[in-house]
Amino acid sequence: MQLSRRREAFLLAACVASYLGLAGMRAWQHTYPHYDDVGFLDLANQAREVGGPLGLTKALFSGSWTEDNRNPLYVGVLSLVAGRDHRFHTRARMLTILLGLLALLAWWRVARKRGGPAAGLVVAAFLAASECFIDYAGRESAEPLLLLFWALAVGAIFDGFENPRRWLLAGVWAGLAQLDKGNGIFLVFCLAVALLVERGPKALRDLRAWGAGASFLVAASPLLWRNLRVYGSPLHHWNNRLLWIDRLPDYAETYAPGALERLPHGFRDWFAHTTWHEIWFGRVVMGIAETALHLGDSLSFVAPSPLGPVHIPGVVLGFVLLVVALRLLWKRPPSFERTWLVVQAALFVAFFVVFSAVGGSSRYVFPMTLCLFAFVLAPELAVRPRWLRRWAAVGAIYVPLTLWLGPPMNGVRPEYDQAGRWLEQNLQPGENYAVDSRSHFEPEWFLPASNQMEIVSSTWQRQPLQAAGLISWMRERRVRYVLVDYSSRKDGEPRWLFFDHLPERLPDGLREAWSSPGKMQILEVLPAAAAREAGPAR
Repeated sequence: MQLSRRREAFLLAACVASYLGLAGMRAWQHTYPHYDDVGFLDLANQAREVGGPLGLTKALFSGSWTEDNRNPLYVGVLSLVAGRDHRFHTRARMLTILLGLLALLAWWRVARKRGGPAAGLVVAAFLAASECFIDYAGRESAEPLLLLFWALAVGAIFDGFENPRRWLLAGVWAGLAQLDKGNGIFLVFCLAVALLVERGPKALRDLRAWGAGASFLVAASPLLWRNLRVYGSPLHHWNNRLLWIDRLPDYAETYAPGALERLPHGFRDWFAHTTWHEIWFGRVVMGIAETALHLGDSLSFVAPSPLGPVHIPGVVLGFVLLVVALRLLWKRPPSFERTWLVVQAALFVAFFVVFSAVGGSSRYVFPMTLCLFAFVLAPELAVRPRWLRRWAAVGAIYVPLTLWLGPPMNGVRPEYDQAGRWLEQNLQPGENYAVDSRSHFEPEWFLPASNQMEIVSSTWQRQPLQAAGLISWMRERRVRYVLVDYSSRKDGEPRWLFFDHLPERLPDGLREAWSSPGKMQILEVLPAAAAREAGPAR
């Protein structure tokens, strides 16, 4: 397909406009942060309070920054617009959309360089209407920044044979990807394995490869050094402790008091307590099925709701595209680029089949599937007009359906707003509060840092925990108030805090402080002595 410069610029601008419109719509619909979004907002506030990106870097090298679940780069970038005010959520979404735009342009550029102008536009069009990309660009997420560095790293890796110094730069981009998210290490690991496959033992004498590894270590050194100093391993991550567990019926239950002590600690402990059924079915069969679902989802178009009647056909189509991409890749003539892509696909699939017992997601495999789309599918679509028209027609159907059937753009839930204001007015410095692990209301991103939020599950193995034990656990953590969100559910059943007592009666040791009838309730945890004097709750 021949394209003039003017037409190429016009089509790229159309892709950018589509991306900004869809990501902006998704951000608008995402009116209240929850789960990972809240974690990033709160950490960004903490980073701002220690001095922003520079202060965060110093805290990593000194070991005083101990957060080991979310990597620090996106947190540091987010700290530039942080603040304990309700507008921070809006600023954070706008910043993440801009990071997504940079990622889209980076992938367009690298695909254009490898496959030509038409291939670059196909990649830009896909990202402009990708469900995975649009969803995580419209919320507080490390994925857009990760994809930006992934594109830069892969482009530098593929250019390395023509310009040896590019591998040094590839190591830098990979190190920054690792600073942003834990799977950045895959970039240099895939490079090392691909070189060994291509060259055998001779690869060990390639100074360019060692240079890429060295520059990776330098770029990722703040995180690697902190992990080694504080946790004893440079690749430490909070999720590592959950790698060898049997599949949980409800991941939110990991927040139950003492849950982590009940789970296996390492491979040997897991192997000694698991069953063969859990191994072959729970980890292998279910792992393959769940990974296949996420692989297909990562190549699907935008949809009104996840795994709804519009989305599911897109997931099936995405998985078909993945299979086609792998077949086309396998039929390519031998080359380092082909070997690297094959190695990356194999390592990603193998790892996430095992990791899915902890909890899978399309965003985990998206860097790999996006590479297959950009360097295998996009060049094929660009030179096959019939394929391209059919693929574009499907995308043209999904976008208006998403706009038409998507959820309404509404404001913050009133009870969340009211409960947040009540806590702001009544919490004293040093007093903490508890929220249920399934609730979308987590106000720690705008409440003062002196008031710690405790996330807790009131069930374990789908059975309610004793109220007395939960209240005792809360008193140990200086919890003054408990937030009960009556919208919390699991498999259609209520799973809010003390759901087996409320709303019929309050457990002993609690009294109501505020409520929005049928929607939300704030309970005060009474000191043990006051609870005994008050007697049984009515």
